[in-house]
Amino acid sequence: IKITDVNNISPGALNPFKVLKDVSSNVILSIISCICGNLSDEKLVSISPIVNDFVIRYNRDKKETDFSMLANYLYASSNIEAQTIGTMLKMNEDSKYGKLIFAPGDETVNIGSSRSEVISLFGLELPGANSKELNPEEKFSSAIIYIICKILREMLTEDNKIPTVLIIDEARIVFSNPSLAEIIDDFLTLGRSLNIATVLASQNI
Repeated sequence: IKITDVNNISPGALNPFKVLKDVSSNVILSIISCICGNLSDEKLVSISPIVNDFVIRYNRDKKETDFSMLANYLYASSNIEAQTIGTMLKMNEDSKYGKLIFAPGDETVNIGSSRSEVISLFGLELPGANSKELNPEEKFSSAIIYIICKILREMLTEDNKIPTVLIIDEARIVFSNPSLAEIIDDFLTLGRSLNIATVLASQNI
């Protein structure tokens, strides 16, 4: 069994601009929402064109890009909402797990190379059973989990010939925000056609 431990992967290994095949404005906005907390419709409307410009330029030029560059781009905007969100993003750069997403890095996380694999999130600050509002560390953890789930979604959708069992422990965490819940709903809804069975395990239903 291959074990991928979130504590032992290189800086930049979860840089969404490197690890995801589908780098769209919606995906990047979802990651921003995870890190900053669920953003109001007004804030999303305000920053969406700025994020969209950044993503279009990335997809056109395919230059080395990381989340730190996006945070700086928002921070440098004349839009007050974008400046605020850029600041909130930059506050996470030097956190314990911040470098996984914000650093450029040369290596990306290698998920799905083994028939049996455990992805360990031990050490991440995860929401408690009765958490109604996530603290900054828990919000950042949800962004890491979102990116990992997105990688799995892309990988399993591409190669659906091998019957797969996806087991998610502490499953309440994946329903802690709408972006994560949407990916898991995909697995649950499309599971049969993708040859995927999903098992959700939790002590708190």
